Amino acid sequence: MLPLLLALAVASGGEVLVVVTAPPPLDAARLAETLRSYLDDSSVAVQVAPAAAAADLRTDLATLQATGVNARAVAAVRVAQAGSRTLEIQLVDLVTEKTLVATVPAVAHEADLYRVLALKIQALLRSALYEAVATSSASPAVERIVAVPAVVAAPRRVLNWDAGYTLVSFPLDGIVLQGVLVRGSWSVRPWFSLGAGARALAPRQLHHDDVTISLMRVPVSLSADLQREGRRFGGTLGLVAEVAAERVSARSETASFRSQTALVPALGVGAEGRVRLASSAAFFLRCAGLALPAAERYTVRGTPVLDTSRWQLTMDAGLSVGAW
Repeated sequence: MLPLLLALAVASGGEVLVVVTAPPPLDAARLAETLRSYLDDSSVAVQVAPAAAAADLRTDLATLQATGVNARAVAAVRVAQAGSRTLEIQLVDLVTEKTLVATVPAVAHEADLYRVLALKIQALLRSALYEAVATSSASPAVERIVAVPAVVAAPRRVLNWDAGYTLVSFPLDGIVLQGVLVRGSWSVRPWFSLGAGARALAPRQLHHDDVTISLMRVPVSLSADLQREGRRFGGTLGLVAEVAAERVSARSETASFRSQTALVPALGVGAEGRVRLASSAAFFLRCAGLALPAAERYTVRGTPVLDTSRWQLTMDAGLSVGAW
């Protein structure tokens, strides 16, 4: 008869009551406040009841049930020390007449202790009240206790913008150019992306006898990558095609030289690693190796002074932001 009366009492909706009791040294009021914060969206009131003297388990549960009945609660909870490093949680569900007993390890930090207890009690309440929800005898408030909040997947970022530091080197000559990178990538599929970027590189000057050689490059690249995204880490591997506008000029006080401008194509492979910093921001590191089949070697008075042919290595690092 008691479960039926309680079920009818809470079937009208509104707020339902859970009673909490805990003997010293536990702080029952703090435990109730912490539990209330976890059940706030469930329209559940948490009330503190005086702690009865400890006895055997059967007596403790009977006393706990009586406390809950007197308060017209749907459940009554008692938390007490069960050992030097263990706490015991007793829960009496007054709707379905279920009794649950669980133990949790004691936590040294006080704030963490009450959070652990509140989360465990919340899980026990869901387990105990599930039968009432399954038989459609529970109020909407009780149903919200049992319901596990749906995990909403973060929207996949389809368009990303990258900006950062870039380094371009030519291993055959030991030349290194530095600058900034701007790049955009579009995730056509969760496993495949297309990208396009440009680099602004600082000019590099070389000296040979009385001749000063200046090298300027403006590369533009396209990429097609296989990608894999995790919750924290991600990476890509794919093909890179690049075209660079290259201008080489030389000047001397004793002779005149003609500047040369050329478009230099390159093709290679690239790989990238990402570490997510926020929902729409990540740190990236991208490296690529490219072959330059049409690049030239530059000479001054028959002496090789600049060789940007055959191989090129690039490294980019910076911040990536998901824009859409």
